[in-house]
Amino acid sequence: MTHPQNEMLMDTARAAVTKTELIAIAERIRAASTPIRLRRELKTLDEATDKALAASVRAGSLVRLAHGAYIGADRWERMFPEERLLAVTLAYAKRYRERGWVFSHESAAVLWGLPLYKLDSLRVHVAVSAESPSQSTRAVARHSASHGRVEIVEAAGVRFTGLERTLIDLAHAGSAETAIGAADAGIRRLFRVERDRRVPEVDRWRARQLKAMKRSWQPGVRQARQILTLADGRAESVLESVSRLQLSRLGVSHTVQVPISGIHGRPYWVNFEFDGQDIFGEVDGAAKYIDPRFQAGLTPKQTVLAEKRREDEIRGLTGYRVVRWGAQDVLNARLFGDRLAAFGVAVPRLEAD
Repeated sequence: MTHPQNEMLMDTARAAVTKTELIAIAERIRAASTPIRLRRELKTLDEATDKALAASVRAGSLVRLAHGAYIGADRWERMFPEERLLAVTLAYAKRYRERGWVFSHESAAVLWGLPLYKLDSLRVHVAVSAESPSQSTRAVARHSASHGRVEIVEAAGVRFTGLERTLIDLAHAGSAETAIGAADAGIRRLFRVERDRRVPEVDRWRARQLKAMKRSWQPGVRQARQILTLADGRAESVLESVSRLQLSRLGVSHTVQVPISGIHGRPYWVNFEFDGQDIFGEVDGAAKYIDPRFQAGLTPKQTVLAEKRREDEIRGLTGYRVVRWGAQDVLNARLFGDRLAAFGVAVPRLEAD
């Protein structure tokens, strides 16, 4: 159902997403929606009265996601921030389905499955027409679509902004750290980017977006230009994306995804090379050691040993030093710059202070 206030948001274009991807997104939405229970459903099933629901929320066994929408506290406690925002977004989609909301910004990002670095708010975001009288509240941020028509995707009955539009919205209105992580991941999906090659279509897309932004007076356009200029789909993790943002702030010239030929021809990839300094940089995310998807069947201990051997081989073959850092080191540019400088990396913006 299309609500009248959203008619002007519609566009005949559709996101650069395959049918298979939409099916996968719809399945993920349905799975995430399953544990969300509406008050009317619970009362129809005689599972709870209003008094009992309120008591469960006070006791901490239920979490209220929206007015009249709940989820079990045990499940809530196991969720990552993006999963929590997805649950809250879907609670509003389920509770207010008749309003035909189009979710945008961070809400659209979690529906797309994009990473949101340092997500610290569970506020739901929706796109509305410029003529809509609706005002934002503490729980729901309403964004005017007066600056352009909005591409809309629908999956499992939930409507949200297209992937490209979601990236642009976040570049304008999200924090730079959040926006760059989402932009890198989104570009990788839009253009099927691999770390071993640049995709010309990405540069053409970037040029079109930057050209359009030259004529824009939209709030946040300066940051959006910076994010779009810096975005690179070859980044394979949010920490790589945020590291690159901080390196740009620090004025450290670097090259990303550097190939190294190992002793027996095995290709190694290094996250960063600091240009002209004979130093490589590696992002040391915890997932590398504890997430089975990245361990190729190895135990955490075996993974650590294999990583040490890889680094020793890279140092021996190239004569370069290797500097490592983790999530706590890139929380801000100053902290990251101090870490790099302590290991002999020249950091121009620190040296200028």
